[in-house]
Amino acid sequence: MNISRTFLVAFLLIGISACIESESPLSAPDKPDTSVAGLWVSHKDKNNTVYLHVIVDINKQMKLVKVTHPLTAFGAIGGAEQYEIFPTWSGTETFMNVSFPASLVSEGEKHTVRYLFIRYRIFPNDTLHVWHMSSEKLRAAIDSGSLKGKAWDGRWGSNVILTDSSANLLKYITAHPDIWSEEEVFRKVSIN
Repeated sequence: MNISRTFLVAFLLIGISACIESESPLSAPDKPDTSVAGLWVSHKDKNNTVYLHVIVDINKQMKLVKVTHPLTAFGAIGGAEQYEIFPTWSGTETFMNVSFPASLVSEGEKHTVRYLFIRYRIFPNDTLHVWHMSSEKLRAAIDSGSLKGKAWDGRWGSNVILTDSSANLLKYITAHPDIWSEEEVFRKVSIN
């Protein structure tokens, strides 16, 4: 697998230094979550302003466009990326499956789709709170046999590939809320 491509997707999408991906989504795509549709902005990083534009298209498919605007030349990464996304609901928790094409694993092997998972919640004050998975806690779950996958230290930090089934992944992350870290808050932007 081309780790640099996967890392770039993870870094551009959620701004983390670890590479976490799954071969399976948390569930099959179902109905879109129209409550998250709209334009959201975060100023968490002093070097960048990050916009998330979530739309539901005519086919009821969700798309995420992330645009990063550099505010300074120091540590700033500008760019725009588009992803297909779909929600998974489990009790009171909502997770977003973010799909992206995986790199070639070896010569002759086909491209496959991989997934990143984000836990999110919208609050009445028009803020979108998102949490990212902890690579260390996922690694511990893999090492203990609680989850199937592979974890190793890489150039940019910990790398994790989850190979477990959708049902087992959802059951585990729902039962272990401490697996989520790195909260980021986005504010809804009015679009006229």
